[in-house]
Amino acid sequence: MIPEFRFRAKAYKVRQGVDGPVRERVDIPAPTRSHTTATTNAFRNGPNNREWYFNSNLFPAILRGAVAARIPTGYIYLDDVPPGVVVVPGFLVTVSIQFPSGPKGGAK
Repeated sequence: MIPEFRFRAKAYKVRQGVDGPVRERVDIPAPTRSHTTATTNAFRNGPNNREWYFNSNLFPAILRGAVAARIPTGYIYLDDVPPGVVVVPGFLVTVSIQFPSGPKGGAK
């Protein structure tokens, strides 16, 4: 199972400039352990993580850094989704950011 950061949020419309196109955007919330409940074991047993990372106070900062490395802007436009991000449309958009090599980044 691939570790992932999953959340649900309301998409809203943003106009690009005065006469620019209108695009739908989702802001990324501050990551917490609750955003990883479906894949807790994947985070605990990932190649770059040990169980003590998940159980320590460092985990939210590790997760925040991993999410910021994948999406540095802090938001996702629904018409231009980056690779490794899965968006399920609906009233509340479900966004899953996948970390194929664990949330710390590449394998050592």
